[in-house]
Amino acid sequence: MIIMEDGETLMDDFLEPKSKKSKIGDGRLHDSERGSKAWPHYIKDEVNRTCKCKYCGKQYKCDSKFNGTSNLWTHLREQCEKYWATLDYETQTKLARFRAKKKKSNMASGSGTGNTVYGSGLGLAGKFDKEDCKKTVAMYFILNEVPFREVESYGFHLLCNKLCPRFGPPSRRTLVRDIYQLYLVEKAALKNMFIANKYRVSITTGTWTSIQNFNYMVVTAHWVDHNWKLQKRILNFFQITSHKGDSIGKLIEKCLLDWGIEKVMTVTVDNASANDVAGDAMILNGDCLHLRYCVHIVNLIVTEGLKEMHDSIASIRNAIMYVRSSGLRLHKFKSCVEREKIENKGLLAYDVPTRWNSTYTMLSRAIHFQKPFERLEEKEHDGPYMSFFNEKKAEQIMPPTAEDWKNAEIFIEFLKFFNDVTVDFSASLSVTSNLYFHHLCTIQTQLHSYIENKDVLLSKMAEKMKIKCDKYWDSVDTINQLLIIAVVLDPR
Repeated sequence: MIIMEDGETLMDDFLEPKSKKSKIGDGRLHDSERGSKAWPHYIKDEVNRTCKCKYCGKQYKCDSKFNGTSNLWTHLREQCEKYWATLDYETQTKLARFRAKKKKSNMASGSGTGNTVYGSGLGLAGKFDKEDCKKTVAMYFILNEVPFREVESYGFHLLCNKLCPRFGPPSRRTLVRDIYQLYLVEKAALKNMFIANKYRVSITTGTWTSIQNFNYMVVTAHWVDHNWKLQKRILNFFQITSHKGDSIGKLIEKCLLDWGIEKVMTVTVDNASANDVAGDAMILNGDCLHLRYCVHIVNLIVTEGLKEMHDSIASIRNAIMYVRSSGLRLHKFKSCVEREKIENKGLLAYDVPTRWNSTYTMLSRAIHFQKPFERLEEKEHDGPYMSFFNEKKAEQIMPPTAEDWKNAEIFIEFLKFFNDVTVDFSASLSVTSNLYFHHLCTIQTQLHSYIENKDVLLSKMAEKMKIKCDKYWDSVDTINQLLIIAVVLDPR
């Protein structure tokens, strides 16, 4: 073996021999060249003074008077991929390092072409490291959210065997231990970062009850790093005994101490009254730390107004449900759209009852297809369309009428403002604290104007929404004072 300057080793028979050039002028091959270890890899043609690679068939001149063997060694080291395929694993590992180093030096000097990357394959760029492979498998399962059982599947074993035969995939239990160990390492690194940099962190929390009646809580940290980039990490996801404010406050405080977080900007929670008590159980009795979730409050306000529009919304929702229930019905609906010569390419959207903005999206798209729905009703008055609604007689829901479509137009115009507010509050890549007070004043002004509107339906919706709004934003005392200061500090 030959030791390189950086400690790497190469096989002797892979380096070109440093023999003197032949001085024989009759064209015969010199004995020192005839004994070169490069020749077993080539087929020589002494008549034409050429040789051909045994693996890829590329030809080179081998006139002993003018040509040496350096180009033959270069071909084997850097060009002939078929030759590399014939080497065993250990030889490839050693030579790949030399190949990668050789190519890197060529690129640094400007002589490399940059078209080929050597030594980048699994197991070929360095020594085989089983622990590193296990860590990579753990990261794969985390990043792609793959079920743990897949690590024992035949397909995954086949993939690992093809990529790196020396690596044996772990079992499910071993994978769980590896992932947990990786979590501990990442947690320690994140905790050290919080302690060293003293970031001012904003906390968001969420609590809910599963269908098995287990209470869960998640704590997420948000902060701006030294590069002025917004960062987000889930600190804890754990089971809690109850939703009581004292328990929640103590758990948040314990989480902050466990992660070494000393500076807290805000704690964002939902509108549950228990969170008021949770804020009192925290540092400084929660003064200027407790921030209500603005988007959730807007959601409650709009949902209250939706109750007045329930029948019209349900009628349009069921019409969309009928169209999207099968491919044949959708085809019939598209034919009605073509008959009405509507060029709108938007698709009908189905809403989620727990998200009012999805209801807004559903109606804003469906309003463009009012005439096709009416044509479909005329075409299938005694057919499956009416039968679909007759099955819902208990709910007193019939196909959308002209009044329903009119109500939908009023609702879309009214709700567009709240949709824009929700989008602004939900921004994750920009600061939103300076927008809070402006949007709050605008919401109050809009509700007052809608209450005085001559349209009875719109006025009743606004009255109910105003009552719900005053429940959370009736005075300055219920608003986090820092949000008002943010408006003053905003240079715009």
